[in-house]
Amino acid sequence: MSLLSSHPSPINVAAKSQNATEALLSNLAHTPFHLDGMLYASVEAYWQWLKCPDESERRKIASMHGMASKKAGEKAEVNEYFVYQWVSYPVWSAEHHWLMKRAIEAKFAQNPEALELLLASWDTPIIHEPRRKDGSLSPDSKTIPANVS
Repeated sequence: MSLLSSHPSPINVAAKSQNATEALLSNLAHTPFHLDGMLYASVEAYWQWLKCPDESERRKIASMHGMASKKAGEKAEVNEYFVYQWVSYPVWSAEHHWLMKRAIEAKFAQNPEALELLLASWDTPIIHEPRRKDGSLSPDSKTIPANVS
């Protein structure tokens, strides 16, 4: 039986996903991966880690997943640039998106269960629609569009 057989279409990978498939495909999922010699507990940890210039805070953020990782980055001052591997990158640049793509690829390459779910969803649309507790739509994310795939 397919892991997605009872999954409604489309797959919503927003932060508060209720479905196990959606939760595991989300950037907040506890899906540890190594990238460039560093261990991150989630893609969200990597994303928020990039925002933070303080090295001791970065170490804490790298170990987080779930809403804790998302909230950790909310404290960071918004800058036009960030430094990764001794190189300065403009925020939202093609290079920034390339780094995020590498993190997502590392997540799936190093977490076989998440990769299996992703591959099983090949013909299912993947969306990012954050919802409030009452089920109504939240404003769309500034960083991830509603239509992901």
